[in-house]
Amino acid sequence: MQHRISRFLVNFIRTDFLFTLSGISILICGSFLSHSTLDIQIHDTFFVIRHWHLALAFCALFMIFAIIYFSFKKANRPLYKKLGSAHYVLTILPILAIYAVFLSPNRSRAYQNMSEEMENIARFNIIISISILFFLFGQLLLLINILATLMRKKVIH
Repeated sequence: MQHRISRFLVNFIRTDFLFTLSGISILICGSFLSHSTLDIQIHDTFFVIRHWHLALAFCALFMIFAIIYFSFKKANRPLYKKLGSAHYVLTILPILAIYAVFLSPNRSRAYQNMSEEMENIARFNIIISISILFFLFGQLLLLINILATLMRKKVIH
């Protein structure tokens, strides 16, 4: 019984499915801001603008990744699962870190002095820079995964 459950989970939770599910989740969370009761209080603020643009950009990116993984699978040349999982983790975690920084309540707080504000901005810049480096490393893993799959002689059926 346990073997059946683990086999179901391995087949059900594929990289293309994870990217699709994440993209749809991001889109749903982004469209939450279009609700009229919330829009009255925060209409035309930077919160709405940056959240909606991040949601659209990341949703499109995740859907592109899902299409890449799905098309390789349908062409009987599936990408390596471990590299795909590492790519997913190194894509979703930096994006969540960027969301946390951009949607942080400290970003809209009034500061007492300029040095405190600059210190806070510098901390956010470091977090975003490290997140982008991890994100770019994850995309390098996708490129390595695609090249390794294309150079593989044996076609998996």
